[in-house]
Amino acid sequence: MAMLRFGVAAMIGAVALGSAALAQEQLDTVATAPFPPATPDRLWVLDLAFNHLPDGRVHVIDPVTGDYMAQISSGFTGFFSFSPNGEKLYMATTYYDRLTRGNKFDVLEIYDVATLALEDEVLLPPKRAMVVTYKHMIDTTADGRFVLVQNSTPASSVTVVDIGARTVVGELDTAGCWGIIASTTVPRRFATVCGDGTLEVIDLDEQGGQAARTKTDLLFDPDEDPIFIQSDAIGDVHYWVSFQGKLVAADLSGAEPRILEPWDFAGGVDGDWRPGGYNPVAAHAGSGRVYVGMHSGGTEGSHKYPAEEIWALDLATREVVTRAPGHAALAVNVSAADAPHVFALAEGMHVVALDPANGLAEVARMEGVAETATFALAH
Repeated sequence: MAMLRFGVAAMIGAVALGSAALAQEQLDTVATAPFPPATPDRLWVLDLAFNHLPDGRVHVIDPVTGDYMAQISSGFTGFFSFSPNGEKLYMATTYYDRLTRGNKFDVLEIYDVATLALEDEVLLPPKRAMVVTYKHMIDTTADGRFVLVQNSTPASSVTVVDIGARTVVGELDTAGCWGIIASTTVPRRFATVCGDGTLEVIDLDEQGGQAARTKTDLLFDPDEDPIFIQSDAIGDVHYWVSFQGKLVAADLSGAEPRILEPWDFAGGVDGDWRPGGYNPVAAHAGSGRVYVGMHSGGTEGSHKYPAEEIWALDLATREVVTRAPGHAALAVNVSAADAPHVFALAEGMHVVALDPANGLAEVARMEGVAETATFALAH
């Protein structure tokens, strides 16, 4: 018993001495590093995280310098877009209170792009489209007033959020149409692609309700040559590619939206080349060029094939001016700089930076950026 009492006393003494030492030692403080300033080649890669869907994320990188800048959560199949002035990021996403079950919450999250701080969130109606990461599932009107979110119940509709008031102000029926392509010049206008080959163009009033709705002429033939919903714009002219290799376009700026003359850029090229991937088209305003991921031996159903080549299309001359290795790209994007880089988001989840001034030669590569990403935006 004496030995036991001695051992307990020694232990208490050691703990007391250790506590005194800890009290005197300055403990490290865990903090978050500030978000680095924007670079000309900053890229936001949306990772669906297919093997653990409730845990999606956005990777913020600079593929040219190789810097991994930040990561934010995108929840369960979230989608994001930027405000017209580039200062806010809007994320439409879903959470369950038991991770994969329980009460479902669809929300619109508002982030400050300069700091990545979460500023606020708006509860959405529980009908947000939960699909693979395509472009045009969320967009913002040109005046920055309304954020538009694609719904699927499975009927198609669009939720309208007044971003200043931080509240949902309405829902617009878009039956038979899909995607949200906001005009860049008309303050409260957006288009949606319809199954009959037209665009439906909707103008909002000051309260976010429907002020006008217009049906365009035929943009594409849905039976003979469907298009990828994903598009990119130069000014307020929006460009899509068709499954068989046509470039089609619509100008949303006028009082009456206008369909432009299509260009069969793959026609007559040996090898049955067709566009492919998940987000296969990107446009650069300064050079007037459109970049498309292409694969050979195209057939019915090959429209998701990764790119064997990336083609540069010159809009002024209507020529394919560059054909370069495609790096198995599932998505292509281009920076807005005067001397831009094109980014190939590859099937192996690395990002390759390409130089348009040098025949789309590879200038840099970042390996293992994401797990299952199919969408990226330079910003």
